[in-house]
Amino acid sequence: MKLYFHYFLFIQSLLILACQPKSKPSSTIISPKDSTLIRSLDSVAERFLAQNDLPCAVIGLIENGRPLTTLYYGHSEVGKKQKVQGSTVFNLGSISKSLTAWGILRLVEKGEVVLDSPATKYIKTWEFPPHNFDESKITVRRLLGHNAGLSLSGYPGFKNSSELPSTVESLNGLTNGPGRVEVVYEPGTEFRYSGGGFTVLQLLIEETTQMSFSEYMTQYVFIPLDMKHSTFETIDDAHPLQPNLAKPYNGKGKEIIDLNFTARAAAGLRSTSNDMIQFILAELQSGTKSILDEKWIRLMHKPNSSSERYGLGHQVRPFKNKRIIGHVGNNQGWHSNFEFIPETKSGIVVLTNGNDGFYFHNTIMCQWISHQTGERTLEFCATLPLAKIGKLQEMVLDWYTKSYITPIQRDTLHTRFHEIRIIGPSDIKKVIRGLNILEGHLSDNYPDVPKSHIKEYRKISQEVISGLNSVMW
Repeated sequence: MKLYFHYFLFIQSLLILACQPKSKPSSTIISPKDSTLIRSLDSVAERFLAQNDLPCAVIGLIENGRPLTTLYYGHSEVGKKQKVQGSTVFNLGSISKSLTAWGILRLVEKGEVVLDSPATKYIKTWEFPPHNFDESKITVRRLLGHNAGLSLSGYPGFKNSSELPSTVESLNGLTNGPGRVEVVYEPGTEFRYSGGGFTVLQLLIEETTQMSFSEYMTQYVFIPLDMKHSTFETIDDAHPLQPNLAKPYNGKGKEIIDLNFTARAAAGLRSTSNDMIQFILAELQSGTKSILDEKWIRLMHKPNSSSERYGLGHQVRPFKNKRIIGHVGNNQGWHSNFEFIPETKSGIVVLTNGNDGFYFHNTIMCQWISHQTGERTLEFCATLPLAKIGKLQEMVLDWYTKSYITPIQRDTLHTRFHEIRIIGPSDIKKVIRGLNILEGHLSDNYPDVPKSHIKEYRKISQEVISGLNSVMW
C-alpha cells in the first residue's frame, strides 16, 4: 500500500477546514496529563488528515477504567458531507477475532465446549482436507491462538452479497482467491496467523449452538455487552444499521466498493466507536455488564505457548511492567485498532474509513503508547516515515523511466539510502545520515533531473528525516 501526498495549498486548506475535530462530552474529570494526551493526539490527527486522503477518523479514549473523551474528524460519506459520530458504523476487519474469542469462551464457561478438545469433536458437516498430521492436536485453544497448523492468513471479501458462499463452502475453497483451509504444519509447534482457523471456529459455533454465527454473537455477546450498533450480518439496504454505515475509500480518497465476508469470525465485524469503548470496558472488567468470569478474560490476554505476542484472539505487546492488549483490523478501505492496558485500565479505539487509515492509526498509536509507557516503538512510530521512503523510491523509479538517471545511478540511490532494513536505532541513524548527505548532492550528481522534482524529493526527504528523528526521541 502506498501513500500519495498532496502539496497544493488550496487542497490542504479545504482538508483542514473539513477535518476539524468534535469531542464527545465526558463527565470524567480530565487531569493535566490526560489533557496533554488529548492535545497531542488532536494535533497529530489534524496534521495527518490535512496531508493525506483519509475521509474520516474517530479516536476514543479510556482512562482509569472510564471513558475520557472521543475525537471525531471528517466525513463518513464525503459526497453527502455526512459527519462522523459515535454511532457511525465501520468495518473492523480482524478485530472480529477478539469478539469471536469472547463468543467461544462463553461456550467454554457454559461447559458446551472444552478448550483443549479437538475442533472436530464439535464439527460434523465438514472435515479437513487430507494431511499427514495428528488432527486431535487441532484444538479450540490452538485455533484461537493461531498455532493449530492451519493455512489461509486472510480473506479479500466479495463485492456482492449475493456471491457469498456458506461457511462450509468457504472452508472448502470458495474464498475469492486464497483457497481452502488446510493443515500445513504440525499443530502446536509454531505461531502462524490464520484467518482460516477462525472460520473453523465460526462453523464450530454454528454447529454447537444450532444458530447462525451472526445470531449467536448478537444474542450472547453484543446485547449483553450493550453494543447496540454492532453486527456480523451483511448490511444491505434494508438493514437497520445501513443509514449509519460509513463508506470506504482508497488511498486517493476515492470511494470504493464495500466488501462482504462469509468469514465473519475472521473479518466481518461492523461496529462503532461507542460500542468498542463498551467492549474495552468489558475487557478491563470496568463495565457494568459482562458475560465472562474474570479468569476467562485474563486467559484471553495471556500469551500462548507459541507466541509471546498473541493470546486467544488478542494481540499482546509487552512493555516494562505493562502489557498492551488488543487487535488491529485491516480490510480494503477500512483500518482500525483497539488497545488497552490492564494494569492502568487505559484504552484507545481508532476507526478510519480509508486505506491511509493504516498509517493514521499507527501514527496515533505511536503517540498513545509513548504517553502510556514512555517508549516509542518502531512497529508504530516508524511506519509513516518508512512509507514516505517508499514515495522516494517511486520518484527514483520515475526518474529512471524518464531517462533522467542511468541504471547505475538508480541502483546507487536505492542501495545507499532506500533499501536498508530498519530493525533498530543504528539503522535509523544510517538512513538519516544517508538522506542528509544526499541533500547536498542531488543537483550536482543528477543534473538531468528537473529542479521541481528535486525540490519535491527534498521536501519528502525532510519529512522522512523529521519522522525518523521523532522515533529516536
